[in-house]
Amino acid sequence: MKKNKKFFKKRIDKIYCIGYSIIEITKNVTNVAIGGGGMQKKRKPFVKVKARLVEKGLRQADLAKRMGISPQSLNHKLNGFSDFWLSELEQIAEILDIKDDQYKEYFFS
Repeated sequence: MKKNKKFFKKRIDKIYCIGYSIIEITKNVTNVAIGGGGMQKKRKPFVKVKARLVEKGLRQADLAKRMGISPQSLNHKLNGFSDFWLSELEQIAEILDIKDDQYKEYFFS
């Protein structure tokens, strides 16, 4: 059976069941591929967290090691391909000295 790839450019905020897979589409994603494999971004990357890493003189690998996860996993999460657990966000905030009142700015903007 040949897979037919179609690309849509819409801003949607729902979960759709397409064929055999469920794709979560958030407002931050505009291009969604249907039918093919490969990873697609769920949301915008955590640019402010990456900037904070540079300010603190750390690399993603350093942060991943301190968090106890693989550098690849952290990279996927920072670039919006997979989700963070709340406990991971708390670890990042502690390591990078992000105050409670700055959570929205760093993690939810």
